[in-house]
Amino acid sequence: MKSHAMRTLAITFVILSTTAAFTTAAGGNPLVGVWQLETPAGPGPVVEYREDGSFVLYIGNQVHTGRIDAAGGKFTSISDAGPQNNDGGDYTITGDRLWMRGKLGDGTWQRRPGPFFPTVVDGETYLPANLPALSRQIYAHYALPWRGDAFPALLNVQEIPYSQGRAYQVVFHYISPADGAGLMVTVNAVSITPRPVTKANWGDAAYPVDFLDLPVVIRKARQDGMVGQLREASMTLWKERRAAWMLKPRGPGGYTYHALTGQRIKHDITGYVEQYNKDWAEANRNLKALLSPREEEDPYEAEARMWKNIFGAMNKRECEAKKGGHFQYNSCYIY
Repeated sequence: MKSHAMRTLAITFVILSTTAAFTTAAGGNPLVGVWQLETPAGPGPVVEYREDGSFVLYIGNQVHTGRIDAAGGKFTSISDAGPQNNDGGDYTITGDRLWMRGKLGDGTWQRRPGPFFPTVVDGETYLPANLPALSRQIYAHYALPWRGDAFPALLNVQEIPYSQGRAYQVVFHYISPADGAGLMVTVNAVSITPRPVTKANWGDAAYPVDFLDLPVVIRKARQDGMVGQLREASMTLWKERRAAWMLKPRGPGGYTYHALTGQRIKHDITGYVEQYNKDWAEANRNLKALLSPREEEDPYEAEARMWKNIFGAMNKRECEAKKGGHFQYNSCYIY
């Protein structure tokens, strides 16, 4: 058992540092897709082989890359982590199982069934792609079996912690109009995790079935000056009943695009700015009333009470509208 575990660890370490360039045979490369390593403890790390000849290995929150050529049952890997991790050997595919034996060890991989998302390179970032197709698959496999009246309200792309912008997960949010319950389905390279919530405040209308894929929108943002790796992206219907992608990079600013046409939207479509201005207008009126000589209450106490009420209302909207939480006792509870 110990030697088997060590061999598994060895092959994991070898492939861990390879982004592969496979020689594609006629009819397509059979390795393209997502594979999961079999270990004595159960399913292990996940590797994605791409059409362009690259692959990415996901081990927990770590992401590793390199290059590999494979043809005729032979492979040679070149690690991005250095020549000490290069390898070569034999591989065999039988059905949905991939067996690899190299100088550093051997391992068996199981082709992971969908739905899953492939990734495309954006600098040093691997962006989730084919999100319209993935959205339809998740809706059919998870949302409809959960509630027959469920509709897709929000799609959120989040950077996985500690991945240095090299790995993301996609979270789909669904709402059941019958009682306002919600379902969150988190998809990453390793797993698909559904989580129901009793109350959801993610919107009141479905986003479109077909929309611009995230890499397409990112390219438009790059052309418009976006710098830095993507930190977060979301797509939903906003106040004007327009489906929009909102991008938050690590660099300055944010970028918003129509999710169907790709047109850049430079004005606020969330309604937050409008409400913010209303709040400050109300604060100004309250302040004028506070300074009125007719005011009998101590002005310092009145001012403190006024600001507490204003910011309490703003925090309540922030909690419920943006975070989907429940505001009570001046605190935001997210379930």
